[in-house]
Amino acid sequence: MDFENMGTMIGARAAIDDVAARARAMSDAKDAEIARLKATLAVEIAHAAGLNASLDAMKAAMARVSPSEPLLAATGRVFTDGSKETRLSLVYAKAFDLAAKAKGLMNPERLRSQYR
Repeated sequence: MDFENMGTMIGARAAIDDVAARARAMSDAKDAEIARLKATLAVEIAHAAGLNASLDAMKAAMARVSPSEPLLAATGRVFTDGSKETRLSLVYAKAFDLAAKAKGLMNPERLRSQYR
C-alpha cells in the first residue's frame, strides 16, 4: 500500500471539506444578510406608504382651509404620470436629492422620477 499517497489524499479531502464548510458558512451569512435587508426595505416601504397617506390627507386639508397656500401652487410642469408639480413637490425633490447624494447615490433626479 502507498501510505504516503493515502495520507496526501486524506489531507486533501480534509482541506476540500474545510473550504466547502467555509463556503457554506459564507453563503448562509449572506442569505441572512439578504433576509435582514429585505425586511428592512419592507419596513421602509410601509413607512413611506404611511407618510404618503399622511401627506395626501394634510394636502387635502390645507387645500380646503387655505386654497391659496403657496406650497400648493403649481409650478407649470407636469410629471410623466400626468400629475402637476407643485411647490411642495420641489421641497420633496430637494430633500430627496440631498439625502440620496449624502448616501452616495448617483443621479438622484433619475431615481426620484421612479417614484412619480
